[in-house]
Amino acid sequence: MNVSEIVFKDIEDKVSIKPIGDKVAIIALEGTGAESATESGIVYNDHKTGPVRVLIVAVGEDVKEDITPRDIALWDRTTAMGDHEGFGIIRESSLLAIVDRLEG
Repeated sequence: MNVSEIVFKDIEDKVSIKPIGDKVAIIALEGTGAESATESGIVYNDHKTGPVRVLIVAVGEDVKEDITPRDIALWDRTTAMGDHEGFGIIRESSLLAIVDRLEG
């Protein structure tokens, strides 16, 4: 069982949020940001740049792509995000790709 499955199992019964229109409710997963290195060779994870791996927890009725809860996607963090009860709320168009689907 990976981190995404643990996160979804933990919140599955608590999700009462229903995004409106083309919005998607997400939770950011660990390992976000792009790896960078200093001149001396120290590698670090820059949490302010690069796409973010997110877990989809709910989708609005006007979402056109094949996006469902339990999908793991890449979100373009440069777009705006609302926040409600610990969930991020983003537009469908700010998702870059679906990278995995959890069993279930």
